[in-house]
Amino acid sequence: MQALRAFLRRRSALELAVLVSFFARASFGWTVALPLISLLVSSGLGALPEGDRALFEPGGLWLLETLRKLGPSLGAHARSELVLFGLASAVGIVPHALVFVACAERGVRFEAAFSRALRAMPRFALILLVELVICAVSWFLAAFASGLWSESAPGALTEPLRDLSTLGVLALGFVAAGAIGVLADLTRAASCREPRPPLGVAVRAAISALKQHGSTLASGVVLFTGLGGLLVALTARAVEWLDVSQPGATRVLAVFALHQTTLLGLALLQAIWILRVSAELGRADLFRRGSARPEAVDRSEHSAAPVGPSSDLGA
Repeated sequence: MQALRAFLRRRSALELAVLVSFFARASFGWTVALPLISLLVSSGLGALPEGDRALFEPGGLWLLETLRKLGPSLGAHARSELVLFGLASAVGIVPHALVFVACAERGVRFEAAFSRALRAMPRFALILLVELVICAVSWFLAAFASGLWSESAPGALTEPLRDLSTLGVLALGFVAAGAIGVLADLTRAASCREPRPPLGVAVRAAISALKQHGSTLASGVVLFTGLGGLLVALTARAVEWLDVSQPGATRVLAVFALHQTTLLGLALLQAIWILRVSAELGRADLFRRGSARPEAVDRSEHSAAPVGPSSDLGA
């Protein structure tokens, strides 16, 4: 325990937050995936020389046979997996909020950051719910609009141009969903400032930052999404090259290490993105102006603090 305490004292809150986020991703992933993996292994796929790769062979015979034999069990597992996924998502809000708190105030101690992350959990849950609803509506409207366009597009368009225009209409929904995701992250970052502003002030600050620095944030989204996708793609290619269907425990250990390294890399990319969001938010004029008014700040935890120029959240 003394060694653990010494380790925690030497590490910054941001480093520990990234580690907590990594371990949360890994544990939640295994919690959700293990029941399904055990069911597939018990079906006899584990005895095949190629393992579960047989499911994706040309013709899909093993896949169809597995679905025929395990259909009821897979349905029951799918329902339980949804419950596990929901619970994991709810618990995962705390590590997510912890990274935001550590990025919002770099000198904060880990214990204080964790306490603030717990207090921010209800607001983060509300932001996540609103974000999911708006993104789902955006995707639905984009799919509906692309379907209408594909049916009513001018007949003079060739088939390739018709398909490209349909994909363009569909892409608008994903752009809108991406903008909503950035706005949600800006709102989360604003909610982690101390003293914590009301939700309305945080949303206005997020909108102001998005208006003022939209191009920088958009380039950041493209960059970090691309890096994350590239990391996952390289890992998938490396796993395919290792070919765990061949005998040898070394291959399995190498694949396991690759997966964990990828999760850690994704956690680091997320932390760098949140640092970018926090930096852009700090430059938002509306956030500083809106927080200068004493009544714009929730001082339920700071009622003894004097109201004055120091109430500026940007200070």
